Amino acid sequence: MMRITRTTIVFKHSFKLEGMDEIYPAGRYSIETDEELLQEVSFPAYRRTATWMRGLNEQNPARVMPIMTVDPLQLEAAILRDKERNP
Repeated sequence: MMRITRTTIVFKHSFKLEGMDEIYPAGRYSIETDEELLQEVSFPAYRRTATWMRGLNEQNPARVMPIMTVDPLQLEAAILRDKERNP
């Protein structure tokens, strides 16, 4: 059994994810995490199988932005760096 968690994050500054060449612009990003239910435990527990990120184009919402697989630890690090830059 799978579950999907969707959230939106806002970067106030441009950012880079370790291991990626691109610098991403500030803005809103949709984050989707896929998880599978672990069958071998006696209580409900899930294991993350993939994390996806897509930029949200606020000037042209009909324009589809590319979606990419991201390392959730690298994403969390980028979020923390962005927060540290804000007063």
